[in-house]
Formats: sequence, C-alpha cells, structure tokens
Amino acid sequence: MLRLNAGLFIALLVIAFAGSVNHLQVEQSFAGDAIIKGKAAAVIESQYQEELPLKDWLVSAWAAFRFQVFNEGREGVVTGRENWLFTKEEYDWPLDVERNIAGNIDYIATVEQQLKAKNIEMILVLLPEKVSIQSSFVTKPSEHVSAGLYEQVVSRLQARGIRVVQASEAMASGQAQMFLKTDTHWTPEGAKTVADFIANENSSFAGSDEFKAELESSELYRGDLLNYIPVEPYFTTMGPAPDRLNRYVVEQINQADVGLFGDVSIDLALVGTSYSANPNWHFADFLKVALHRDLANYAEEGLGPLRPMTAFLSSDPFINGEITQVIWEIPVRFLVQPLTDEIE
Repeated sequence: MLRLNAGLFIALLVIAFAGSVNHLQVEQSFAGDAIIKGKAAAVIESQYQEELPLKDWLVSAWAAFRFQVFNEGREGVVTGRENWLFTKEEYDWPLDVERNIAGNIDYIATVEQQLKAKNIEMILVLLPEKVSIQSSFVTKPSEHVSAGLYEQVVSRLQARGIRVVQASEAMASGQAQMFLKTDTHWTPEGAKTVADFIANENSSFAGSDEFKAELESSELYRGDLLNYIPVEPYFTTMGPAPDRLNRYVVEQINQADVGLFGDVSIDLALVGTSYSANPNWHFADFLKVALHRDLANYAEEGLGPLRPMTAFLSSDPFINGEITQVIWEIPVRFLVQPLTDEIE
C-alpha cells in the first residue's frame, strides 16, 4: 500500500529540486532508464547532503523515496521481502576468499591447541547467516549460500579435530523467529534455541546450579540495519517497521557449586561477538539456564570473533588456569574476511 504513494514522493522531491536546481549537477551520462532503475541514486543523494537546503529533512525524504520506489537503502543493506533487511556482509565474497577462510581456520586450530595444552575443553559454536535461515524473505541470492560456505567451514573445522556445534541445525528447525527483521543479529528466542541445543549436545558442559528466565516486557526495537534507511524523524512510517523485542530477566535460584570457604568459582568462559556480548539477545543468560551453570563472558562488540579470543588468551583467568572450559561463538560470515594485523 505504501508503495502506491510513490507519486506523492516524486512530487515532493520535484518541489525540493525546484528551490535548488542550480545546485545539482547530475551527469548527463545518466540515461532516463538509469534513473528509473536507481543507478543515479548515489550521485543525487551525495549532492543532497552537500548542497541542498533543509538537509536533514531532504535526506530523510530521499531515503523514504528510495525505499518506496526502488525498495533499496544505502550501501550496507540488502532489502528482502516483507521489509526484511539483510547485511551486505552476508553477500560480500572477496577475490581471496579461499585464502581468507584457510587463514581463519588455521588461527582457530592454533587457539584450540593452546587451550588443549592447558587442559581446557573448547566447543566452537558456528552461527549461520540470516540469509540462509530466513531464506524465504531473500530476493537477492547470496554466494555465501550458493557456495555452501557454512557446510564448507564445518567440514574443514571437523577435519582439524575441532568440536563444532552446528547452530544452523537448531535455528533451521526452530519454531520461533530466529533473526530480527531490521537487525543483523538474532532474536532472544533464536539465542535461546542455540543455548538449549548446546546444552543438549554437550553434557560435559553441564553444571548443577539453577537459573530461571522470565519474560519481563516487550518493546519496539529499531535494528542496526535501519541506519541504512534513514527515514527518521520525518518519514518514519515510510520505512520498514521496527521489530518487537522481548526482554527477559534471568536470576539464579539455587547455587550448588560453592567452594569450601564459601567462594564461588567460575571456570566456564564465553568468548565471541556482539551475538554474545550484547545483553539485548540474552545469549549468556540463556546459556546459564540451559547449562545450569554460571559463566564469565569475554565476548566483545564490534571486534569480530577472533580479537576477543586473543584478548582472552592474555587474561589472568586463562593464564592462572582458572578456566577449564570455553564456548567460542563465531558467525560464519566473518571467516571470509582476512585475518587482522593484530592477530597475524
């Protein structure tokens, strides 16, 4: 229904152009069909931001126009059916992807050997991509899926003797919505599905404490991918609707693992990305519930899956032998990217 109002936006933008037409210099090389197909969008948008008056309003208007007419956003997001949004990272396929995957797996294998040398048991939780789990909403195929990236990585890791939890198996068969429509990340229910799967598949990680999770509230949540469709604050209703995010409260109701002098020892470490670090998803909380065990969370946001592990290997709990088991959460999409200088 909203897309039927595209004519209104065209008229709106024509009025905006009228006051600033002398400022815009769209290259004549753009044919009419190029503009219709949206190829001139980036040029026009950049000139809006630099030259037109009422900049914020016009940026919002242009974002709404692009989404309504072309069903597209800025570079970084790929739009799907029913206003589902996907990160471009799940589409990028570098020319040196084979070398990148091999280098990342070599690093993972090196870490596993370092942990094993200190008698630390590790499981690697390989997270699938949104484009594969929510594939019914995808309009642009991803080479990650067609090339079998997830299956390829699982096979290579297992060939190196690394214990892999295939989270895709749980998420593909889960009854709840696994990913947020407007965000890169999973829903709390998706996180819980994987936490339960880890507990069911890895009994050696189980403890004897008791935690419980209760739904506290539900609220509207504007995901990170909406930053690429900046319709706020003037044309919010003309962009994708926000998600509804459930908030949970997790508390410990029984503590069995207490030391001789009343001290509580935490010897399980969670390492990973924002999937584990961001409290909105409750992954660490749901692991406590599913495993009946407290844990120390070493995951970090915005650093990928490898740097937090490098930091953990330099931490006192690791060096002093306080940690006996590690859960390492890795989204598979990161493994097509090259190792960072800090790790190499």
